[in-house]
Amino acid sequence: MKNFGKLKNIFNTILAEGISEKSDLKKDIFKKYVKTLKENKILKSQFDAYTKIESMVEENEFKATEKIKKILESMKEFDEKEIYEANNKLFNLTKGRNIDEDYKRKELHENITNLIFSKDVDTYVDSLHETVEYAKSNTTKEIVESAGIPNSLLASIAIGKFNDRYNDLDETTKKAIKIIVEGDEESKKEIFSESIKECLELVNERLKDAEPSIKESLLLVKENLLGRTFNSETFKNDIVKILDLKQDLN
Repeated sequence: MKNFGKLKNIFNTILAEGISEKSDLKKDIFKKYVKTLKENKILKSQFDAYTKIESMVEENEFKATEKIKKILESMKEFDEKEIYEANNKLFNLTKGRNIDEDYKRKELHENITNLIFSKDVDTYVDSLHETVEYAKSNTTKEIVESAGIPNSLLASIAIGKFNDRYNDLDETTKKAIKIIVEGDEESKKEIFSESIKECLELVNERLKDAEPSIKESLLLVKENLLGRTFNSETFKNDIVKILDLKQDLN
């Protein structure tokens, strides 16, 4: 397995499904993916390289060419066998998922893979040209931590894919997912307060006709919500729990 981009894409899909389906199994698979990335230098280097090129915006052809070459220099210290073995560790975590599905950056990932592995001059030059053209026309800038793991749910979620695949989710939930990925602290505070408010409204609505036994549980939930305060360090976990609660209350 040499195309890291396909692996990156399938784990983004697994995370999106885990959130939408409330699947602890899929969330655990994603956590193992993140843990493996952090512990393996080859995988982390690939993640950095693919992500930096994905988010590259450079209209100047010469600069784009040099930047791409510079980014991929980090892969030269590993031989092909080492990369294959590292990638297969991730592939085994997918539990037999089809990694050859079509997705937005599939062609880009194929070109990056060719730039890393191809010994054929024509293939290398063609792939470099296509990658440069991507950088010249790219308008999407993604926020990525220097450690190589995005400041979201510990990976770069494809927001467009998430919205396309799960457009039945309400707008607040979609907005929250986007903010988890790329929002600043102020926007995180705002979505946290907004989500708490919506949950409280749902609880109050349920309380109107609730039976005594259910009413007691709802009052405990309300007390818990009123006691919650924004904490930047625990925001990711807190907001996921609140969004899960909101889905349950709907």
